[in-house]
Amino acid sequence: MELDLRDNKLSEDGCRAVLPTLLDENARLERLSLSANPIRDVGACLLAELLEDGSRAVHLKHLDLARASITDAGCCRLAKSLETNTTLQTLGLAHNAMSNVTYVAFGKALKDHNRTLVSINLQCDRKKIDISGCEALLKMVEENYTMETVSTNLGTSYELKGIKFGYSSRIRMFLRLNHLGRQKLLDQKGTKEDWINTMISVQDSIQAIHYLLTTNPSLCQRD
Repeated sequence: MELDLRDNKLSEDGCRAVLPTLLDENARLERLSLSANPIRDVGACLLAELLEDGSRAVHLKHLDLARASITDAGCCRLAKSLETNTTLQTLGLAHNAMSNVTYVAFGKALKDHNRTLVSINLQCDRKKIDISGCEALLKMVEENYTMETVSTNLGTSYELKGIKFGYSSRIRMFLRLNHLGRQKLLDQKGTKEDWINTMISVQDSIQAIHYLLTTNPSLCQRD
């Protein structure tokens, strides 16, 4: 079941009134869009509680909260809920009032706990994101082999005091390797042929080839 409530002027009070019913186990709602509604942190926190509840929102797989007037407080509460939620697959938070704090929170939750969410949109004002936020996302995709899409607007590099850091390109590299079956390789279920075929698939990326060779030095050894 899918419900699109975007741009319906749904407020915090509206969330309190309708969300518990919409996300009841018997409702079987799989996709919900609340984008462009001013649900604010109150609505985000209520959603987080429902996502954590083992008897509520158990069918919800896709949630879009873009442009919902949510700040770091609400975003971080949603990140916390992902530590226990095992059903949500995609989460959209684009163009909310988030900052570096949100990036760090989601980086931690998706690195240490959650392997169900495969796509997240965290596009925001890039001026509010510093190196620690970029590092948190990079570390997350480096260690999370199931993540498929991480949307940001950091550009091709992040610059601080004249120094450029290629976070976006490295994040894309790990996501690309995930698509190619990185989990199988690193779980030691991949053959040498699998490793070589993966290298061939990423032969246009020196970064990816270097990562694979560093991870499995035996690829450089003769049979």
